[in-house]
Order: sequence, then C-alpha cells, then structure tokens
Amino acid sequence: MLGQEIEWEGTIIVVWNKKIVVYGGEDYNGETWTNITTSKRAKMLPDTFIG
Repeated sequence: MLGQEIEWEGTIIVVWNKKIVVYGGEDYNGETWTNITTSKRAKMLPDTFIG
C-alpha cells in the first residue's frame, strides 16, 4: 500500500498553521477537535485524519 494514492472525504474540524483535521465518520455532530480527543469521544479518533 505504501506509495499508493488515496482519497479521503469528511468534515473539516479545524485548520491551524499548516495542518488540517478531517473527520470521515458518519456520526459527526459539530464536535470540536478538543471534544474528539477527550475520553467520551475517543471512539471518533480512528475516523480522523490529520494532515
């Protein structure tokens, strides 16, 4: 898989400096990056891309 191109769809959660956080799951309800990284929303992390 290394070197292959991918596409990622989702909701942009936050953009800061030269980074972007995109949530690709289906159950997004306006959570912020801080909310997603807390223990209550940690289940969302596998569907999150930071680039």
